Amino acid sequence: MVTGMVHPMPGHDSRCLSLVPGAPASVFNFAASPGPLPLSVRERLLEAMPGLLQMHHRSVAFVELAERLQAKLRELLEVPADYRVLFLQGGATAQFAMVPLNLCRGQGAADYLHTGYWSGRALAEAQQLGMAAQRAADGRALAFHAIPPSDTWQLRADAAYVYYTANETVDGVEFRHTPQLTTAPLVADMSSCLLSRRMEVHRHGLIFAGAQKNMGLPGLTVVLVREALLQGALPGTPSLYDYRVQDQQRPAYNTPVVPAWYTAELMLDWVVEQGGLQAMESSNCSKAETVYAALDTGGLYANAVAPACRSRVNIVFDLVVPALLPLFLEQAHHAGLQGLAGHRSRGGCRAALYNALPEAGALALADFLADFQRRHG
Repeated sequence: MVTGMVHPMPGHDSRCLSLVPGAPASVFNFAASPGPLPLSVRERLLEAMPGLLQMHHRSVAFVELAERLQAKLRELLEVPADYRVLFLQGGATAQFAMVPLNLCRGQGAADYLHTGYWSGRALAEAQQLGMAAQRAADGRALAFHAIPPSDTWQLRADAAYVYYTANETVDGVEFRHTPQLTTAPLVADMSSCLLSRRMEVHRHGLIFAGAQKNMGLPGLTVVLVREALLQGALPGTPSLYDYRVQDQQRPAYNTPVVPAWYTAELMLDWVVEQGGLQAMESSNCSKAETVYAALDTGGLYANAVAPACRSRVNIVFDLVVPALLPLFLEQAHHAGLQGLAGHRSRGGCRAALYNALPEAGALALADFLADFQRRHG
């Protein structure tokens, strides 16, 4: 808790944050980013905000906040003792450059499992930096509707790391299990699925995630990295992009977004209150099954992702009659189902089922899908 500087905001009821005149009684946020915050977290955040906005990042209060945040994340994710936990800025997108700059070092070789939009962006960034980064797996031939079988991956013996995106938010493809590798350290972008299920930190050399999906607000990025990989970035790398410098300057190398750190702590507490990662996984699987069952019934909706690779976090779908899309999105919005438009690169629809979306939200979406189909199918 933030103490000694917290003042409530008179007259402000956080329960009304999502409501506007004429809006439905229940509003559910399905947008891919930022994800929703639980009501209890919003209330505590609003109460603490005046103090957070004035908290000096070298103060005792902030150092204590940083220590609590790291300890809680380590416990919840079962982070091994030989891993460092870094809290950085720049969003997950900055990690597309930081990973190769810090891990490629001499050889410059890296293998990427290209399974969708975001792994493609990461690969392109590494190549732009001049690294010998290659597609070890290429999902383009599958239209990014499935993950290429592991026996087709072309992994190099001299690769500095193997990179994958655990959940592709744009394409709706998810790795249900950790890739089984022994060739090189495994690097994972878990921006959209961190805290959504149990995970195997020890099987990875590095994991990163933007906080704004399941861990709070934009402005904070989590990096879990094995100490043995902190050997310093390539010569010429800006200090801000050097993991070793960031680790040496903890809790923060430069001025952090303090409210994002505090919100992350509140979100970790909330996950524990809900029953931990196993409870989150169970709830998220249930929500996904509810929505997929509605999409697979009747023929008005199409999801081309192979069932074994279907994302339980971001469900992408299309209407088989594209002309109905504007009407679908308009009526969904008026029904309190917000943020269902697909990514600008593919169009269609997308429903993000992050931790804080209640199961009532998935049920409301399923009911709307069935009702819209009855009226227009």
